[in-house]
Amino acid sequence: MGNLSRLLEFFPFTRRPPPFTHPNADVRWTIRANGSATLDVTREILYSRMPRTDELYDEIFASLDQDFEQLKYESDDAEIVDVASDKNSIRIYWRPRSIPIQPNIVYTHSYKWTPPGVAHPRYKQFTIASRVPTARYRLRIVSHRPVAEALCYKGHPRQNVLDPEEVMRNAREVERRGAPPPRKTGDKTFEVSIANVQPGERYFVIVEFEPPADGRPAPRLVVLVPGLARRIEPWTPLVERLKKEESLADAYWSIWDHGQSWYSFAEVEDVARDLRAHIDQLWQARGPFTDVILVGHSLGGLLVRKAYLDASAADDRPRRRTEWAGCVSRIILFAGINRGVDNKSRLRNRVGAWFARAFPILRRCLAWDLLRGSDFITDVRIQWIRYFSTLGDSAPLVVQLLGTRDDLIEREDSIDVEQFPTAHHIEVPGAEHHNVFELGVGSSADDRYALLRQAFVRQRSDVRSEEPQSEPKDIVFVVHGIRANNQTWVKDTLEKIASTWPHVEVIDPRYPFLSALRFAIPMTRRRELQWFRDAYSQALARHPHASFSFIGHSNGTYIFGESLRAIPAMKFRRAVLVGSVLPADYDWEERVRRGQLESLRVDCSAYDWPVGWLCSLLRGAGMKDVGTGGYEGFTRLNGVQKHEYLWYKGGHSAPLASENLGALAEFAVLGSIIPPGNLEPETRWFTFVSRLLHRLAPIVVLGIGACFILLLATTWTVALSILLALTCAVILLDVT
Repeated sequence: MGNLSRLLEFFPFTRRPPPFTHPNADVRWTIRANGSATLDVTREILYSRMPRTDELYDEIFASLDQDFEQLKYESDDAEIVDVASDKNSIRIYWRPRSIPIQPNIVYTHSYKWTPPGVAHPRYKQFTIASRVPTARYRLRIVSHRPVAEALCYKGHPRQNVLDPEEVMRNAREVERRGAPPPRKTGDKTFEVSIANVQPGERYFVIVEFEPPADGRPAPRLVVLVPGLARRIEPWTPLVERLKKEESLADAYWSIWDHGQSWYSFAEVEDVARDLRAHIDQLWQARGPFTDVILVGHSLGGLLVRKAYLDASAADDRPRRRTEWAGCVSRIILFAGINRGVDNKSRLRNRVGAWFARAFPILRRCLAWDLLRGSDFITDVRIQWIRYFSTLGDSAPLVVQLLGTRDDLIEREDSIDVEQFPTAHHIEVPGAEHHNVFELGVGSSADDRYALLRQAFVRQRSDVRSEEPQSEPKDIVFVVHGIRANNQTWVKDTLEKIASTWPHVEVIDPRYPFLSALRFAIPMTRRRELQWFRDAYSQALARHPHASFSFIGHSNGTYIFGESLRAIPAMKFRRAVLVGSVLPADYDWEERVRRGQLESLRVDCSAYDWPVGWLCSLLRGAGMKDVGTGGYEGFTRLNGVQKHEYLWYKGGHSAPLASENLGALAEFAVLGSIIPPGNLEPETRWFTFVSRLLHRLAPIVVLGIGACFILLLATTWTVALSILLALTCAVILLDVT
């Protein structure tokens, strides 16, 4: 038996025998269908003399594979004073809530304890032990799983067997020495009653569950989802050997073919929804199961993560949590593309990403959803991080296997998975991305199997995560826009925040100078959306509980607004928008309803021609993703903590003067409001030109289109030459 088969249940006992004894103890041991168990303990305590305060404690003895930090202890008649633990046991110091302690009076003390741990697929073991005499000990067993046999025997005082199979074997072979057998009292209940439990005595109670039979659900469900190659045959050697493992021998295996390729016209979210529905169907047709293991390779890893999140109702959408989500104990990722595919890693990726940005119809291709920083990848990562940060050690064990020769993903790409204590990483020597699960690649089949099987059978107690990184109180994005780079106001703002608030982490953009002409090209102004979303999810992965704020100018505000609109899971506490190029009717109210933003500061300039004129012209020409909100102000701000300042004297970057950067930084970090002192009234002629350009833009577009059609009809060679020249100019502006 491996580590998974070693599960030892717990029993509370009092450490110092002189002051008191236990006349009676009653324990109800409830074993649920998914294998978890709860102890309801009621006992009588008789004090022969007044105890000291430090003598009122329970010491709970258990095996090494339990995590005492996750102890759930509830009591109505006792107050928990303190908890202290070591690797083998835990002490719970308590005192009565209402009745003072007096000698020679019997007190009744009750509590409930739900110990953590992974249920053994075949056995459940309970240990009775005490260091003070107990007149009568009664254990009632309530099992929601069919029981084949229940045994009780008196072990040697120094016997400490962790393997329930060995305990069961000993119980059948040795004389029980006065231990009564469990008495069946109902369809699902047994009872063991032991009189006069003396200090040093230990009794083992073992429950063996019935194996699956025809018409009865298997205790485990294993769902395996291949990658984009979709080939099932290479998995056969590994799966056949895993089926011989004791913990997986009676599992039901389902290998799900998603039917997708890189260039399928499908959304990954829809494919993940199909997978979740497939597991729902298995649960109804062949379940319920006591345990669920999800396995995915490459794209399959992404699909099982999303299906699990949807089944757990991890997002803000109103949906019912499915029953099987609570039974998932393990998620195994073979080279899972957790961060997405880097579109700069290979030439074909760069070319494909460029064509997708240039032609919106190509964004319906499945490969677009798999790129690093895509809407889908970012949303899944954020949901995963936020959900797992609430689960703690009760989260499923997550194992990422990565080949040492994988040229598609790196270990850093899985920081959102490995950040949590239930995560584990395995390096597969000599393996590439496509064959990380194959036996005999880079080593002998036996050696490779010995490594891969650990992902399926290794016990949670053997996983030791690295020390978590210190978390900053705040993370602030500072993102420039057009006609600027990181050496301008961004550098000054970073230095200001670093010197004033050392605990705050600042993230600056990783893209160069952006001209107004490049901003006017839709595919170019969208180019850095993926950088921003990836940077956000990476920062959240490193610091799951940090709060985020934003300071952005011009195109930086476009990146911010479009990311919030596309990714509901992205959340910020405060945002500073200077010279914003977002539409005046941008739906900030929806951002607040989703909980994506709390407070907003908008600073506008009186002579901001990139916003007031250029964005007005572009919006009039049909580009609805940009507008004049950074000049006219925003209209949909109900429910938003808003602070709008109209208008600074000057042009596009007037609010970014060095004397004003401190006020912007204080709002982002602290929420403090320092209003500017150099505001002036609206410049009517500038506003008139802005609105005139908006109305003239459709006429200009129609005129240019008519001229091109006329030119195409008369001298088509000239028309095509002009079109080719314009295309080359756009490509040159975008790639440089």
